Amino acid sequence: MPFQKINENNKLHINLSYGALTIIRNDMDCFQVKHRSTFINQIIANYKQEAEASISISSEAYQAELEGKLTKSGMKNLENKKEFVDMMVGEHTRTIKEKIKNYGKEKGFKIRLNESNIKYLCGEDSDCRENIYYDACSAYVKAILEEYCRKDFVEREMVYAKELFDQIGEAIVMERWVEVTFVSGEKVKIKPYAITTDPLSMYHYVIGYENVMGVDGKREKRSFSCRIANLKRVRRMKKQAFISARDKKKLDSEIRSKGAQFMCEDVIRCTVRFTDMGIRLYNRMLHLRPIAVEISEDGHIYTFECSQKQIEFYIFKFGGEAEVLSPEFLRDKFREKYQAAVNVYNS
Repeated sequence: MPFQKINENNKLHINLSYGALTIIRNDMDCFQVKHRSTFINQIIANYKQEAEASISISSEAYQAELEGKLTKSGMKNLENKKEFVDMMVGEHTRTIKEKIKNYGKEKGFKIRLNESNIKYLCGEDSDCRENIYYDACSAYVKAILEEYCRKDFVEREMVYAKELFDQIGEAIVMERWVEVTFVSGEKVKIKPYAITTDPLSMYHYVIGYENVMGVDGKREKRSFSCRIANLKRVRRMKKQAFISARDKKKLDSEIRSKGAQFMCEDVIRCTVRFTDMGIRLYNRMLHLRPIAVEISEDGHIYTFECSQKQIEFYIFKFGGEAEVLSPEFLRDKFREKYQAAVNVYNS
């Protein structure tokens, strides 16, 4: 039996922990969502079937898994099997309820549920049975959100952008072109090859090929990489998108050597002199860090072979603790950017 109807305006009052609220704010910025109700409605819709907080679904799945393991191990005729399974499922349920009870209640706000979520949570024909475990619909929604917010970002990304992951994954299996629409509104048609993460597993990227206009006026194939969070929608096309074994190997090589986020960039060779503090920072700051191919005997001059963009993103934040020695054009660019920053503070 579903929850009782909330109110005429479908507004729900939720009380979240400060940590969960901070995660939601950050994720809204990352996924470029303006309205909190819009964001939360999508989390509920995409996560309700997989969340532990959906105790009725979670307990049934756990019971099926347990019975499957007993059967596989040859213990399907175990004496008192039902009592054993019931005991284990009961413990599973109690563990989830204890976890939910410990979520903080520190910041309250209201959201408006959309019609789809209202139909599932409160509709007369809904198969939602979570009211068995929760006193109110708001408590159930809170539990889903708190659980979502305790996941790593790459896991949360798969929840929020579930439809994009599913559509791209299907296109890869079916070997079809897709048209991706960026949040900016720009559209690009690509042959999708894989969805992967950067080396530190911080973000997901869709990898593949796109056809672009070459300098000779002819269409040519070019590697494609884009963060999933920068996509608004994906449309699978009927056109076949075969990628040869050779081209797949090339993409794999680019992912390994440059990382998913920089695989479409040209590689440059550059040298950087670090201070003692700069070396300590380099050893600690792992995000976007290029790997040195050479280090001088005194341990202060590092040589990198990576994209210009990676060096700019990573080294610029070192300030005076790192100095770009070569190439000259990159050294000039750093000088200009630092001087522009000084001018701002001197104005």
